[in-house]
This record gives sequence, C-alpha cells and structure tokens, in this order.
Amino acid sequence: MDVVGNIHDGGTSPDQQGVGLGLIDRMERLEFVFILFFMKKVLGITNVLSQALQEKNQNIVNALDMVESVKCKLQSLRDDGWDELLANVSEFCVKSDIEMPNNMKDTMLVRGRPRHEKQTTTYLHYYRVDAFYSVLDMIMQYMNSHFSESTIELLSCISCLDPK
Repeated sequence: MDVVGNIHDGGTSPDQQGVGLGLIDRMERLEFVFILFFMKKVLGITNVLSQALQEKNQNIVNALDMVESVKCKLQSLRDDGWDELLANVSEFCVKSDIEMPNNMKDTMLVRGRPRHEKQTTTYLHYYRVDAFYSVLDMIMQYMNSHFSESTIELLSCISCLDPK
C-alpha cells in the first residue's frame, strides 16, 4: 500500500495521482482482500507441484503422488477451508479498517449486469459459491481432466519401464 500511496503522493501528473488513488480505492475493498487471501491459499497448495513438474529429473511416480496430494488438499480446502478463509479475511479487514457487511446474508447488487436488469445476491453466495467454490471446482476439474485415473495408471506403468 505504501508503494501505491507513493504513486499517488509523488505523481507528477494528475493522471498518475488518479491511478494511484484508484488502486488504493480498489485495494481497500473486501473483494480485493478476499481474492488476495484466497489466491495465496490456492497458490500455496499448487506451487510445490508446479515447481516439481518443472524439474528436468522429476521421477514420474513422485510427481503422480504430488498430483494426488494437491488434488486432496484442494478438495479439503473446498470442503473445510471456507470458515478459516472468511475468518482470516474478516480479521484483516477489521485491522485495516476495510468495510465489511455486518451480515454475510445481506444482499448486494451483482456487478456486470445492465442497470435495467438489477440482480441481487447475498454476500455469502457471491464469495462462497460464485468465487470460492467456482474457482476450486475449475482448478480441480482441470487437474482431473489432465491427470485422470487412466492417465495416472498409464504413467505408473510406464515408470516401471524406467531402469533407474
């Protein structure tokens, strides 16, 4: 935030100052904080696998074990991680004076819709279903399509042919 504040304060033109102010405004919103905390959690789970799959000398069996481990961790996050994530986001927002709804069951306007089609949803539905579940489901679906049981079985059999 300090760097963005410096852009605003030290901007040589009104455009630069406006960009800095706009960034600060967006970063001080619940949506930004939620996405930041959520992606930190997801990337923390998937980064180990990503790094391992990029190694030239990776053992296929170890890589497959890591894939299964990441899939299980993502499923566990989906099943049991919502409350902890929301608590961490709420705690950060309170400490940082970022506005949060008093009740996650309050309604909000769905952005991206034409004004004449006003559609509302609850904060809980938006963050839990539309963001949290949707993103995790997409990641797991992607992993399942690329690392299906038959693919994993085939790679395991191929690894038996490796003389190492």
